[in-house]
Amino acid sequence: MKTEEERAEGIKLLKTFQTWYENNIIPPAIDGCSKTILVTPWSQGEPNYRDKYRESAQKFTGLGFFFYNLSPYAGAPEIIIPGKHSVRPR
Repeated sequence: MKTEEERAEGIKLLKTFQTWYENNIIPPAIDGCSKTILVTPWSQGEPNYRDKYRESAQKFTGLGFFFYNLSPYAGAPEIIIPGKHSVRPR
């Protein structure tokens, strides 16, 4: 169980991240409309069904972990658009 001090510190850190995000990545919308969009990679373009049984818990690490948590930590909207990803041979 978290103490009130830990909760307050967590909220402070979250606000610090949100302020950084708004100052350096995407400014907050004015009158409900933003002129900025952030496009980030999510996967390799292969289906990843949520109702598929997995042998263990999904692990989020590295850069993927950052993108997975970006929207909720920033307090920003998120939409995932399916598409096909192709890698060009080197």
